[in-house]
Amino acid sequence: MEITAIKAWQVDLPLKEVRYSWSNGNFVEVFDSTVVAIETDEGLTG
Repeated sequence: MEITAIKAWQVDLPLKEVRYSWSNGNFVEVFDSTVVAIETDEGLTG
């Protein structure tokens, strides 16, 4: 089995709570995440 492709996507995942507060008045409304897919010559993707 050999890797034939590696794909990556950047996605912003919205928070269920709408906003998460940090110290000093900082907050986030989405989490910056990365999704990676690895494909093989046998047709597997994961």
